[in-house]
Amino acid sequence: MRKHVTNLIQRGQTHNCILNDGSGRVSGKVMASFVRVCSKGNFVHNRYLATVNGKQVAIFQIDGKYYGISNVCARIAGPIIHGDLDKHGYAVCPWHGYRYDPKTGKAPGGSPERVETFSILHGASGAQVIRKEA
Repeated sequence: MRKHVTNLIQRGQTHNCILNDGSGRVSGKVMASFVRVCSKGNFVHNRYLATVNGKQVAIFQIDGKYYGISNVCARIAGPIIHGDLDKHGYAVCPWHGYRYDPKTGKAPGGSPERVETFSILHGASGAQVIRKEA
């Protein structure tokens, strides 16, 4: 049985897709493999830290949408999830104040630093993160 899901967040874009129940495979406009990481109730202050394929993923809920970025700051490996979101919506590294856009992984102002982004699927069963093949 197939279930229609309408909130696939992929690098800041929303796509409609079909999620095959129980298989973890997405078909339709986007093909990807997702792994379930949490439910909505697991979020504290609109954030959740997940581990997927050995990588820490900081998941942020912003204006009802979900975004995932690497939890490791590109400058000195600080834990991004423990920082604040500033007034512009950037995730701030608590170790030195470097900022990243949770929607794109990019640092502000054209800086070359960026962190890896992860696609997030959020539906009735909770948040799922794209499983990137090694």
